[in-house]
Amino acid sequence: MRYTFLVTLLLSALSTFGQHPKIRNDSAQEKMDLAPATVYTYVEQMPEPAYDITKYLNENIVYPEAAALGGVQGRVIVKFIVNEDGSVSDCKIEKGIGSGCDEEAIRVLRSMPKWKPGIRNGQAVRVSTMLPVNFALKKPRQVYNYVEQPPSSGFDLPGYLSKNLRYPESAKMKNIQGRVIVKFVINEDGSVSDCVVVRGIGGGCDEEALRVVNKMPLWKPGMQQGKPVKVYFTLPIQFKLTD
Repeated sequence: MRYTFLVTLLLSALSTFGQHPKIRNDSAQEKMDLAPATVYTYVEQMPEPAYDITKYLNENIVYPEAAALGGVQGRVIVKFIVNEDGSVSDCKIEKGIGSGCDEEAIRVLRSMPKWKPGIRNGQAVRVSTMLPVNFALKKPRQVYNYVEQPPSSGFDLPGYLSKNLRYPESAKMKNIQGRVIVKFVINEDGSVSDCVVVRGIGGGCDEEALRVVNKMPLWKPGMQQGKPVKVYFTLPIQFKLTD
């Protein structure tokens, strides 16, 4: 009886001892499975966008108002990881310009569609890369005072004014008459913008002149070196009481 007990105890101890290597092996395997994949800097085939990255940035970057108001321009360099599946992660600013541009660059890059992943030894791997994001304010196009071919109305301008101009009642009651001079820009497509009264006569006539000018049909744009350009144009509008 005592002998049987000792044999049973010994077998139990040996069985328990034999399980330890298995426990250690499982733990080591788990650590290997949980360990993050190596991030490479250079590989045989570097990752690249699977789409037009310039178009994507142009369509998605929103110029921060603070940067626009402060005239802030420049290049933000963002460092990030392209994962094995082409997704982007770990975006960080390598070089920034501030005024909200750094945050906007991060926002847009985090939302990028998947890239073509980097390839090493025939397998997709994680690769660290950098991308410059340019922030440049658009320069307003020049508005000319004089051009080789001045703009002209592509419609009956006197007839348009006669048909659409309404004499304000307040001007009639006060017997206000005269000429309102309106200055405006004729754009490359012939549309009218930036209307201002250069000389007014009051009584609601100034506002009426602006209303009619703003609703004018398209003009024939001014031409400079064979190309349509923005041109300033001044137009007198007559308000005259009839008997």
